[in-house]
Amino acid sequence: MSTKISLSKEIYPVQTIERAIADYAALASVETYEENGRVTCCFSQCRYDEELTVNEFLNYLVDLLNSTAYA
Repeated sequence: MSTKISLSKEIYPVQTIERAIADYAALASVETYEENGRVTCCFSQCRYDEELTVNEFLNYLVDLLNSTAYA
């Protein structure tokens, strides 16, 4: 099974999305594609519950955006 989320590049820079995906590599396989100013992330092979993994990924993405260490 695969869950997809669509993220606006105006809100989530591609570099930040790529960093989050790399950090989540041990927890899920995430494939991406860009279209119409959005990045779609397709989650599969999640180590834990897929919905929980996607929600935690989104939380982590927001944390990266707010992190002064990352900015």
